[in-house]
Amino acid sequence: DACDVGSGGLQVWTAHHTAYSRLDAALCHDREVVLDGTGPCVTVTDTLTGSRSHRLRMSWHLGPDVTAELVDEVAELTWAGRDGQPRRGQLSLPIALEWSAHRGETRPPLGWYSPRFGSRVPTTTLVGVGEWSGTLDLRTDLHLPSSTAATAAPTDRSVAVGHGHPH
Repeated sequence: DACDVGSGGLQVWTAHHTAYSRLDAALCHDREVVLDGTGPCVTVTDTLTGSRSHRLRMSWHLGPDVTAELVDEVAELTWAGRDGQPRRGQLSLPIALEWSAHRGETRPPLGWYSPRFGSRVPTTTLVGVGEWSGTLDLRTDLHLPSSTAATAAPTDRSVAVGHGHPH
């Protein structure tokens, strides 16, 4: 696992785990995250490898103030910046999965944010499901307009996109 800050505003993080090897001894998950500060764009590439067929579910959890309109594998994101002005972004999701959006659901509980113990706020969770065997590369791209990156410093209620992990 590594982190590399390269020239031209690129930062690259890599990680690897075999936590699901009890299901398949060859099963492993590699992730590379590339932040292009000049773009601005964040690209997350997940590589799943196994020796037999598997089902997977990948989730992306958005901040509670972010609205998402999902069309096929693209989520159009909107939120208010610190200055109150509308901001937009786009999350391009892996095409190998079937995607759905969930917000404030109770059965099962899906699409919630908890700012503190005992409190929950509806938020959007994007869920992709699919099957694969062998090796599967899943690429997710978060695109933010340059003006958004310059004027909308991240906060805990901003464009938080997190925990996009395959289960």
